[in-house]
Amino acid sequence: MNDPRSAPQASWMYDVALSFAGEDRDIALELARRLHACGQRVFFDRFEELWGEDLAAKLHEVYGSQSRYCVVLVSRHYVEKPWTNHERRILLARSLRDRSPFLLPIRIDDSELPGLPDVIAYKDLRIDSLEQIVASLQRLLARDTQPGAPRNAQPPPRPALELVATDFLYAVVHLDSPDVVRFNLAYHLLNHGADGRSLGRVEAALAPHGDRDMQLVWTGSVDIGQRYMRPGADELPISVPAGQSRLMGAQFTGPTVPRDLVWRPGMLQVEIVGWSGRARTTRPDLSTRFRVQVSDLDAQMIGQGAEIPLGRGVVRAYAIAVPLTIGALVG
Repeated sequence: MNDPRSAPQASWMYDVALSFAGEDRDIALELARRLHACGQRVFFDRFEELWGEDLAAKLHEVYGSQSRYCVVLVSRHYVEKPWTNHERRILLARSLRDRSPFLLPIRIDDSELPGLPDVIAYKDLRIDSLEQIVASLQRLLARDTQPGAPRNAQPPPRPALELVATDFLYAVVHLDSPDVVRFNLAYHLLNHGADGRSLGRVEAALAPHGDRDMQLVWTGSVDIGQRYMRPGADELPISVPAGQSRLMGAQFTGPTVPRDLVWRPGMLQVEIVGWSGRARTTRPDLSTRFRVQVSDLDAQMIGQGAEIPLGRGVVRAYAIAVPLTIGALVG
């Protein structure tokens, strides 16, 4: 009988992938060069030909399934940047489903990586040199290839359709129905399958502060502008070609509930589910959950509704949309 320990290891496209903010590129480049010089396969944007690539889909592949280890350079720039927050959510989603340790944070300053489990240890560039960090990575990779070492199983297959929220959920208050629960969401809809896919039905659930879920229904798409979101032409179903993604916006509408019971300060949880067809079958084809932070100022603005103070007067708008920060994905 064959020894199961002699089975070949899972094949990774990259030994190490780097995730960093543009302000920290010099450090990332030096780390990438040192790892490359040691014979490691490194994902670093300057080492790749990405011209014409769908970057959202590409990074999902690299950070979600193609790299054995993912090194994050944690700094205030990393925490603040929209694109690095997109990468962070991919990594945190993988950490929820992947039993094999892969996420290796390196602290550049005192910043914390939002959503990172407390049990994951950091390296610190103010204490550890790049030489020491590269040596530690070399030991990890060497350990993975030793006989009897735990096998690096690839993560389980994921659904063909994936919804990745961007950085803000917009709490919407209409002048004519101020207590109807509404929100707008900008998101990437990715198709990981080999064939074209369509999203025919979408629902949302909102759980304020651990309360019972409120069900919201899809009430239309939105066009995403720099300063506002407005009704758009796209309606369900939404089609996505194989291996591609679409940047979309959706509006969800729920029950009539006093605003201060829903949009009060603290953390609330949002779940989005979708089905390829229009029928609400037992198992959704798409599911994602994340947390949303409501600050005191956010709650105050939502509470004022569409009557916006201006100097000593009040401007009555048709609706307002207050951006609320989206936090980590949750399992």
